[in-house]
Amino acid sequence: MKRFIIFIIAEIVISYTLSAQCVDIRMYDIYTPNGNPVATWATCEADYSVRLGFDVEYAQRYPNASQIITHNGLSSTRTFNCHEYAWLKTEGGPDRWIGYYSGNTDPDIYMTDNSYIQVSQSTYPCKVFWGRPGDHSAVTNVQGQFVSKWNQWPLMVHASNYSPFGTSNLKYYVKAPPPTPVITGSYFTVCPAGNVYNLLNPPADPVTWTVTDPFSFSSTSSTVKSTTASSPTVYNAGPGYIGILSARIGGVNGQVVASQEIMACARPTIGGTPTICVDNDPDYEYEYSFTHHSQQSFLWISSENITITGPNSGDNTGQYIYAKATSEGSGWVGLQYEGKFIAATKDQRRKCAV
Repeated sequence: MKRFIIFIIAEIVISYTLSAQCVDIRMYDIYTPNGNPVATWATCEADYSVRLGFDVEYAQRYPNASQIITHNGLSSTRTFNCHEYAWLKTEGGPDRWIGYYSGNTDPDIYMTDNSYIQVSQSTYPCKVFWGRPGDHSAVTNVQGQFVSKWNQWPLMVHASNYSPFGTSNLKYYVKAPPPTPVITGSYFTVCPAGNVYNLLNPPADPVTWTVTDPFSFSSTSSTVKSTTASSPTVYNAGPGYIGILSARIGGVNGQVVASQEIMACARPTIGGTPTICVDNDPDYEYEYSFTHHSQQSFLWISSENITITGPNSGDNTGQYIYAKATSEGSGWVGLQYEGKFIAATKDQRRKCAV
C-alpha cells in the first residue's frame, strides 16, 4: 500500500516540475506564401521583471521611438523577434522566432522563393530587410516610419535611421502578385469524345466554369453551360465552330479570371457513291469511308433498307465499310459516336440497269 502511495506522489511531483519549466521548441508548421517551409521556434517568455527592465532601458536610450504593448502590459518579449514580426506576424501568423541561431539565413526564404519581390525604395506597405551583417527586419507604416521588433527588447515605431541596427544595405520588398490563372488542356480543339480542362494557378475563391455555344459540359445535352467541377469535360454539342471557355469567381456571371477560345473538331465527312443500286447480284457492294483528323472510334449505322457488310460488319467500326441496298427508296449511311448521330450521307435507292 505504501509503495502505491509513494508512486502516485512521485508522478505528481514530476509532472509539476515539468510544467514549471519551459523549453524552446523547433516548429515545422510555417510556410511562405509560395508554400516553402520556414524554420521557426516557439520560444519561452522572459520573466516580467526582465521585460520591464528592457522597456525602461530602451525608453531611456531611444526616447523618440514609441513602444507598442505586446503581452501583459509590456512591450519587450521573447516570444517573437524582428524577422518573425515583419514576415509572419504582420501577415496573421502566430508568435515565433525566425533566425534562432546567430548568423543563420532562415528569413531569406521569403525573399528567395519569389513570395516577395525587391523594389528600389521604401513604400507602404512593404518589408524592410537589413542586408548582412545588419540582419534585421521591419515593416513600414502609412506615416513612412518603420515598425520593428528589437530582438527580445521592445516592439518599436521609429524613424528609418533611429535604431540600434544602422541604415546600411537596406532592401525593400513587396508581396509578389499572385500568379495568373491559366486554362490548360491537351488541346483546344473539341472533338466528339470531349476534352478535359484544368485551371493552373487557381484563385483562393471557388471557381465556376462557363462555356458558350456550340459547346456544353454534357455529352447528352447542349444546354449545360456551367459547372463547378474542378476539371470539367467540354463537348462539341451543336452547330458552330468557335466558342469561349471561361473560369470565373462569384458564380456564372462573376469575374472572369481566365478564358480560352476553343474550336469544334471538324465532323467526319463520309465519302462514297451517292447511289446504291438494288442489283440482282446479292454480292455487289458499295464502299463508304470517312475522313477525320482524330483516331476516335465511330459506329457505322444505316437505314433499314441498307445493309452494312464487309470487314467491319461484325461491330460496324473502323474507317470504312461496304454497304448494299435491300430495297428501293430513300435511305442513308451514317456515323455515330457515344450514341450521338454525327454524320450521314443521303442516298437514293433505285433499280440499276443490268
